This record gives sequence, structure tokens and C-alpha cells, in this order.
Amino acid sequence: MDLEDIIRYEGESTSVDFKATAYKPATNPEFIKDVMAMANAPYDGDRYLIVGVKHYVDNTREILGLEPEDQLDDASYHKAILDNIEPEIPFEY
Repeated sequence: MDLEDIIRYEGESTSVDFKATAYKPATNPEFIKDVMAMANAPYDGDRYLIVGVKHYVDNTREILGLEPEDQLDDASYHKAILDNIEPEIPFEY
């Protein structure tokens, strides 16, 4: 399943979590907590924290997108994970 299908059809679960807004700054405690929760979830396979999408209880969603100023570079998120979580968690932004 590709990312577009996940956004359109998947609900929140141990492998998918939607966030309406980006994590700013990358050292945001919510970001660290969410990455750790996903890493520790009992699920074999890829996990996704998808920002810019508001997910509702009835499984509908609103695609909000992100403003350019809301997007941090990949290195900021990697550094936050490396500085705050052990063992290292593979992460792709």
C-alpha cells in the first residue's frame, strides 16, 4: 500500500497516526513521545506518523497540508531522535 492509499483509507492504529500540524521544533516532546510509541507498538512492518491530515473518530479525514514554514529539514528530526531515544530507531522523513 502506498502513502496516498494510507492517507485516504487507513484509520489510526498501532502503525498509523495522523497529526493536523507539523512538529515544531523537531525536539518537541510530542514528536519524541509519538516516535517512541510507534517504535514500541506490537506491529511488524513500517509505521507512519502523517502530518497535515486531521483524522476524525468516524474515520473521515481532512487533508490540511503544510505551509512551507511548517516543514523542517530531515536532519532536524534525525538529530532529535538520535539525541533522545536509545537504541537508535530507523526513521525516514
